[in-house]
Amino acid sequence: MRGFCCLRFRPGLRAGLLLLGLATARAQTAGFAEDTEWRYFKGTGEASTPDPAAWRQPAFNDSAWFTGTAPFYYEDKAAGYTGNTPLGDMRGNYLTLFLRKKFELSAPDQVTRLTLDLRVDDGCIVWLNGRELARVNMPAGEPTYQTAAVNADQNPNIFNTTFTPEPGLLLKGVNVLAVQAANVSLGGSSDFLFAAALTLEIEEREPRVEAVFPVPGTLVRALSSVEVVFNLAVQGVDAADLLVNGRPASGLEVHSPRDYTFTFPEPAPGPVQLTWAANHGITDTSPEALPFTGEGWSYTLDPTAPPAQVVLSEFLADNRSGLRDEDGARSDWIELRNLGDEAVSLEGWFLTDNAAVPTQWRLPAVTLVPRGYLLVWASGKDRRDPARELHTNFRLSTEGEYLALLDPQTNVVDAFAPAYPPQQPDVSYGRDLLDPARAGYFATPTPGQPNATRGPGFAPEPVFSLPAGLYATNRLVVSLSASSGTIYYTTDGRPPSPEAGAPAYTGPLTLNNGTVLRARTYQDGLLPSQPVAAGYVLVAPGLTNFTSNLPLLVLQPVQDIPQDQRVVVHVTALEPFRGRTALLGAPAHLGLGTMEIRGQSSVGFPKKQYNLELTDAAGLDQEVPLLGLPAESDWVLNGPYSDKSLLNNFLAFELHEQMGHYAVRRRFVEVFIDETRGQLTSPSDYRGIYVLLEKIKIDGNRVAVARMGPNVTREPEVSGGYIFKKDKDSPGDLNFPTRGGAGFGAQNLKYHDPKPRELNATQRAWLQNYLRAFEEALYASDWLTRAGARHYSAFIDTASFVDNHWIVEFTKQIDGYRLSNFFHKDRGGKVKMDPIWDWNLSLGNADYLEGWNPVGWYWTLIGENDHIWLRRLITGTPSPTTRSGDPDYNQTLMDR
Repeated sequence: MRGFCCLRFRPGLRAGLLLLGLATARAQTAGFAEDTEWRYFKGTGEASTPDPAAWRQPAFNDSAWFTGTAPFYYEDKAAGYTGNTPLGDMRGNYLTLFLRKKFELSAPDQVTRLTLDLRVDDGCIVWLNGRELARVNMPAGEPTYQTAAVNADQNPNIFNTTFTPEPGLLLKGVNVLAVQAANVSLGGSSDFLFAAALTLEIEEREPRVEAVFPVPGTLVRALSSVEVVFNLAVQGVDAADLLVNGRPASGLEVHSPRDYTFTFPEPAPGPVQLTWAANHGITDTSPEALPFTGEGWSYTLDPTAPPAQVVLSEFLADNRSGLRDEDGARSDWIELRNLGDEAVSLEGWFLTDNAAVPTQWRLPAVTLVPRGYLLVWASGKDRRDPARELHTNFRLSTEGEYLALLDPQTNVVDAFAPAYPPQQPDVSYGRDLLDPARAGYFATPTPGQPNATRGPGFAPEPVFSLPAGLYATNRLVVSLSASSGTIYYTTDGRPPSPEAGAPAYTGPLTLNNGTVLRARTYQDGLLPSQPVAAGYVLVAPGLTNFTSNLPLLVLQPVQDIPQDQRVVVHVTALEPFRGRTALLGAPAHLGLGTMEIRGQSSVGFPKKQYNLELTDAAGLDQEVPLLGLPAESDWVLNGPYSDKSLLNNFLAFELHEQMGHYAVRRRFVEVFIDETRGQLTSPSDYRGIYVLLEKIKIDGNRVAVARMGPNVTREPEVSGGYIFKKDKDSPGDLNFPTRGGAGFGAQNLKYHDPKPRELNATQRAWLQNYLRAFEEALYASDWLTRAGARHYSAFIDTASFVDNHWIVEFTKQIDGYRLSNFFHKDRGGKVKMDPIWDWNLSLGNADYLEGWNPVGWYWTLIGENDHIWLRRLITGTPSPTTRSGDPDYNQTLMDR
């Protein structure tokens, strides 16, 4: 039961109807969802002294407070509340929890409506910029840190309010929502919960593209039309306003003043660029006729590409003690899984439990990333806001029924038909991880994650007679066994399943070559066993006594390793023991992975560079502390062929690290790759000394910025994290331009992480608009006299720009600034110019741009657009000889 006792609105705030993030045609939304980060203070005393109310104000310094992700909770019962930040020490130690959440607004006068949603057990008081907004199950009067909630009658209290903010309530720049949450007693309460979501509806005054279908940046099998939805009503739209590879569209269908479909002859397969004609006349419908200034987008057209592979991966029809939805209810759920390597827009797809009503529940504009999962609650609540949890308008039957997923043309993509079998409490039903055509029960549900591959209801795992490893022999005999069922196996990297054409095991296998063996047991009435794998490397006599003072990596691929196409490999890592590493010593790691040749100019070198991704036997990413480095799955084998010292990358990364920045961690290794797949020999399989590097990506141990979900569209979550770069084009890149100004051209940049296919249109546009706002400040005529949020330093971490200058110039890195130049931006943070990458052509190792000469500046020898943004800061103009840059920045540069 939902409780509304002791709920109060503050006078002067105009209450309205509850709008769950639904914007009008002239509005967009901002704010934050429940699972966002807060600063919090445990109420063992007042949160601020001597003024106990100071902590509610935006200017209060909360840097010493803890950081945690909501919901905050503690629970003494096994089947009670869950969340993201447990408060295991709350009971008996502190009654209250003080919380602060910052969010930024650039135009507070454009906020038309504010919605606050709360879930709290037992009570709370909420202030916005020091003004009280709501009081839930709390007594009247000024609270202290010892103020308890009124009662514990509801579990939990669900509260929401929507109102139009009065002038002055919201601030330009930083705003703060402050909360004092309380239990009913210090030691007598068995649980606690606090979670909040805030939605701001913002009036938009300029037309922009709100959505495009197909989703930009994706691979499509056919392309003869695109649907464009503007954020508000527009006028003056003609077919010729949209250019497809430079040619005007031929037809236009008007669905509404906001929604248009352009038609055109299908272009040739390959990259397809869509842009707006320079002389288009599209404006809004206001008397001012504000012009539309949208940017283009692109697709890759491949008529031979396979169709989207989305399946009903798992569902739970009788949820009694499992996952709770955002209301605290244990609703049924359905999990969708993308089996493919391309993102899939599910906008306009359908879920139904009635074969006669294929369009029963329509999915909103959500993106399912490659190999990703989407959880939809089958609760009957019918919620379609893509920025929040999704709920169908139907519930699942425990007796068994039809369940289907359909594409926008109502083609059945996947279904349990004519009906799935009867369901059991807290036992899910779904598809096998590797063979989706097989289905069964899962005693351990895994919502939003790969389905289980072992436990009750699974066939027994195969057992190999010999463990994986390196063997000093030219022949091995390996037997496989299982207590029941039929074992299927492969040696060519394919999944070990009958559907993939794997042979059934009938007797011992004789191995005369290096082999990667994968196996799995199948048995009628059971789900297939967990897959298992082992790599066997046969070492020739000439290498049996090989040792090194470096770690060793021995890689056994199932075929030749190509460029930009991954193949299965077995990975053996060996560490030194008492200063030497023996090839036949005890391995530090044995497991599967995938490899590909990486790089651009380096592809032509005799010594190749490689991407290495570690996986388990099922092909899922496996985070491993490879050779003592922090655990992750993605690695780079850097073979610095052009750097005969083998030291430039290593030294530059170490120096930048000592300057206070994250730099990719590294270890020298000696590498063998048995591409001949015979016996391991030298020199044919010896690849030399490499630098094992962390791959640049978002991760707590690497570029530690917030990870966005694929359907995040609102601030502050959409403000980060991002990694982007200035670099050469590579397969899979998606470029985006800035605007330039003051004589400087636009920068052509690339999304790096999340990958382009993992970003939605709102996320891509947000980063692009942020950088344009930065350039507007940087290139403005009054750029040196601006202050606060209008100054360029409000957008970038100037210290990181200073350090990038010095690491490039000190080492005279002649690819510096212009290639492999990475940037990152955290949620709510500024752009930083790091981490650094690819320092081979430094420290005198280049015969152009005076790379051999340790004397003189490098930056004066390159063009202003290669010298990204720094030229403006140093000289003020595109010329390297003027001296009208920012004196403060240049002083910081000299001081450093």
